[in-house]
Amino acid sequence: MPVNHLYEDWVLRSSIDPDEESYLQETGFERFLIGGSWAAAMIAEVLETITDDFEPCHLKANDIDIYFGNFTDEADCKLLVDRNCINYQHINSVTLEVNTIKCSNLSPETFLANNDINVTACCFDVDFSRADENLVAIHALPCFWQFIFEQNSNRQLRVVKLYDTSEYEATTLVRMAFKGFELDFPINFGTLDPTVGTIAESQKVKFDKMKGWNDSPFFEYQCKKVRSHYVIVKKHSKVNCVKCLSAISNKKCKSKMCKQCCAEHGAPTCAAHKKK
Repeated sequence: MPVNHLYEDWVLRSSIDPDEESYLQETGFERFLIGGSWAAAMIAEVLETITDDFEPCHLKANDIDIYFGNFTDEADCKLLVDRNCINYQHINSVTLEVNTIKCSNLSPETFLANNDINVTACCFDVDFSRADENLVAIHALPCFWQFIFEQNSNRQLRVVKLYDTSEYEATTLVRMAFKGFELDFPINFGTLDPTVGTIAESQKVKFDKMKGWNDSPFFEYQCKKVRSHYVIVKKHSKVNCVKCLSAISNKKCKSKMCKQCCAEHGAPTCAAHKKK
C-alpha cells in the first residue's frame, strides 16, 4: 500500500540526519540516486520506529549503490548503465562500501522502470541544488510498498511485473533467489524458467553460495560455462542400472545398464561403453 507524499516526507526527514547528509555530500555529485538494498533497508528501519501499523521487515545491505550521470526529464527514456564506469570506494564515516555507477537517461522514473524485484523497487533522489528540506525525495513502486506493509507471513520476493514477465531471465531469478537467501524471505518464481538467458560471473558466484541452502530453488539445476557467460541447465536425473539396481546407468547405454553389467550382459554393441 503506497503512502501519501506527506508521509513520505516524514519518513525521509527521519532517515537523513546531519552526519548522513555530510557523507552524501562527499560523493562529489550535485545530484544522484541511491537505490537497491540500502534504500529499502533505510525505509524499513524508519517505518519500524515511527508507526505501530507496521510489522517489522528486517532488511539489510552489504553496500550502497549510487547512480550518477546524465539526468533526464523524459519519462519514456530507457536507462543506460555504463558497465565500464562502476567504481568501488570508501567514504569517510560510512562503514559500507560505496559503489558509484555512471548512467545516461537517469531519473527516478527510468531507474524504477529498470528494476526487476519488488524488494529493491525504491530509490532516494539526492539533489543538492534543492532547498535543504527537499534535499532527498523518496520514490518507490507500488509493489515495494505492498511488500513493506505486508504481514511477515505473506511477504514474498517477486518480480515487479507479474503480468508481463517476458523481460525476466536467469539473471533476475538468481538475484531474487540470492535476496531470499540473504534476507530469509520466501521466493515466488511463478512460471519463470531459470534456463532462459545467461548469467555473468558475479551471478555464478551467488549461484554457488546457495548450493547448501535448504530452500534453494536451484537444487535441480547446475551452471555450465558457455564462452564468457554461464547458463543454468537442469541436472540429468540419475537412473539406476536395470540389472544390478545399485550402480548408476549410463544415460547413452541402450540397455540402461552400468558399465560392468553392460559388459557382463554381452550385448554385441554399445557405443556408450565402447563395445563393438
